[in-house]
Amino acid sequence: MAIFTMWAVFELFGSKRLLGQRILQAIALVFSPIAGAVLSLTVAQVIRLEFEPLWLVGLIGALVAFVLKLTLTGWFFRLRGLPLWWSFLEDFLCVVLVLFAFQSPEQGGIIAMILLWLAVRSSTEWKRYYDENRVAPDTEARPD
Repeated sequence: MAIFTMWAVFELFGSKRLLGQRILQAIALVFSPIAGAVLSLTVAQVIRLEFEPLWLVGLIGALVAFVLKLTLTGWFFRLRGLPLWWSFLEDFLCVVLVLFAFQSPEQGGIIAMILLWLAVRSSTEWKRYYDENRVAPDTEARPD
C-alpha cells in the first residue's frame, strides 16, 4: 500500500515539470507490459474465454500494451511533452477498450487493431522525420 501511495505522490508532484514527466514516461514504459498482461488475463478469465494456452493471451496483451506505450512515449519525447487533452483522450480510450472487451470482444479487437495500426503509422512517420532531418556525411565535408 505504501508503494501505491508513494507512486501517487510522485506522479502528482513529478508531472509538473518536464524532467518529472520524462521519468514517469520511462517508468510507465517499463511496467506497461505487466499491466497489459494482467489486464488481458483478467478479462479472459471474466469472460470465460475458451482458449487453452492462457499465457498466450497474457503475452499478446503485454505486447499490445508495450507497443502502444512505446508509441506514446516516442511522441512525448519528440514533441517535448504532450498536451493535457491527450491524457484525457488516452484514459477515455482505455476505458472504452476495456468495456468493449467485456461486452463485445469483436469491436474491442477492432479498436485494438486500429490502435496498433496507428502505432505502425507513427513509426513510419518517425522514420520519415529522421530521414529528412539527417545530414548525409559525404555532403557535409565537401567544399563548395
